[in-house]
Amino acid sequence: MTAPELTITNEQVNSLPLLLGIIMDMGIRDLIDTHVTPHGNWGGASVGTVIDPFARSQTWVDPTLGR
Repeated sequence: MTAPELTITNEQVNSLPLLLGIIMDMGIRDLIDTHVTPHGNWGGASVGTVIDPFARSQTWVDPTLGR
């Protein structure tokens, strides 16, 4: 049995600070935080801060994973 071929790619993340700034200006993070109650043990970044960049990355993920 042979191991499957592994392809590794590097992606730039230099636009993340810009993306997070736009998200903050639009108030999306606060909107998510208003409607989602975190678990009692949740600590650190708010739910909106964690979820929103992943939701916005969907248009990047689809073509990237389809390579």
